[in-house]
Amino acid sequence: MRDNVVLKLHPEAVLQERVNIRDNTKEILVRWSGLHADEATWESSEQIKASFPEFVQKLEDKLQLQQGSIDEEDDVQDVRVGGRKSSRERRPNPRYHD
Repeated sequence: MRDNVVLKLHPEAVLQERVNIRDNTKEILVRWSGLHADEATWESSEQIKASFPEFVQKLEDKLQLQQGSIDEEDDVQDVRVGGRKSSRERRPNPRYHD
């Protein structure tokens, strides 16, 4: 068996996002190609952008397709939900007052 085997990983999907509260940076949970989802790792969003720009571009393109374009006109109807207000008198909850 070789001692100097190098495993070349490429990001396959972003599973989650979070903000690191220690340094207020965005992190993403990356699923790597060829590895099981249990082996996904939290990576700096900026580091992934720098190391895998083609992956980031593919993600941005996919998001734009899912969200649609601002130039499209959707057939949107104005629907009001819960148009009536309660006639009940509003009183403060005594449990939350000093």
